[in-house]
Amino acid sequence: MGRNGEKIFASINTTRELPFRTFLAAMGIEKLGTTMGKKLANSFSSFDELKASSVEKLMELEGISHITAKFIHDGVRETERYDDLFKNGIKIKYPERKQASFLGITDQNKTKVIKPMKIYITGKVEDITKGDLRDLVESKGIEWGSGVTKSLDYLVLAENPGEKRQEQATALGVKMIGWEEFKSKYID
Repeated sequence: MGRNGEKIFASINTTRELPFRTFLAAMGIEKLGTTMGKKLANSFSSFDELKASSVEKLMELEGISHITAKFIHDGVRETERYDDLFKNGIKIKYPERKQASFLGITDQNKTKVIKPMKIYITGKVEDITKGDLRDLVESKGIEWGSGVTKSLDYLVLAENPGEKRQEQATALGVKMIGWEEFKSKYID
């Protein structure tokens, strides 16, 4: 095989490993798109754990109604949706996780994450694009917010943070943390 053939073969093999959230969104389950795929990937450590969950457990997650939970519950149990994928070498890539108690709101016993931590970063972080930064944060099981809202756990202040974002966070009672402190606690 020539050099180009090797590159093509390597490219095909790397696409056989799908991020958990992408795999979930691609299953074709009603109400399970990219946003819901991210939420589930951040809340369940494996596809098997998701398949074993009840409708009630799914409903415990923020923003999941009984109808959505039922679609997901039934959809992940329809093995014809994914059996051929696994038979043809598709693998699920799960996000790296730090200690669960640091990544979200935990139950009273501090044993399981009920809701993943949600953040938004304002300002520039080194030479990292917002898209790459988002992927890095989400790979740690942390949810990336769409802006400053009451549902954020932290507004992360990077280099030259936006004053308006800080004002919004203060008005909404959202905690703020510097990028370096956030990075050392939750990313590194």
